Amino acid sequence: MKLNIWKSFKKTNGATLTSLADLLQGREAGAAVRRGHLEMIPLFGSACAAGSFAPPQKSLRLTQVTNYGEMILENQGSLPTIVPLHLGYFQNAAQNHAMCVSALLAAGKSKQFKDACCIQEAEGGYIEEADERFIILPQPLRDKALALRGKEDYSKLWKDIAAFNRRL
Repeated sequence: MKLNIWKSFKKTNGATLTSLADLLQGREAGAAVRRGHLEMIPLFGSACAAGSFAPPQKSLRLTQVTNYGEMILENQGSLPTIVPLHLGYFQNAAQNHAMCVSALLAAGKSKQFKDACCIQEAEGGYIEEADERFIILPQPLRDKALALRGKEDYSKLWKDIAAFNRRL
């Protein structure tokens, strides 16, 4: 399969996907910053100015867990927001979930993620609608979760969580 990341695409529902070229237009790359396995190249330009994105802790809401390992997140803000990589939600008497991917959500839009991880092996029940604080997975689990992105298996991180807990 050939993929041209520089052109715009139309989805069947009429929504336009923005190309990488459109996202980078008018921006300058800053000096790369590296910490461990993570490397980031900051982008500067008009669309990256302060106030262009809604903070996820204020605009992001978990609207529904449709099945184990499946979450629907909604951006309730008036600006686009970033779904942070390794985002997780905790709730009493429910199976807590974490993300293996990040995403960009337009203002007022929702997205279903089918490759989330259940992070408690022995707890049942679905998380109810929540706009409470979210967590980010501990550092030792992040590489493991990232490697599992796209895999639709709610228990895919349990073995790594158990190993992490034994090391505590």
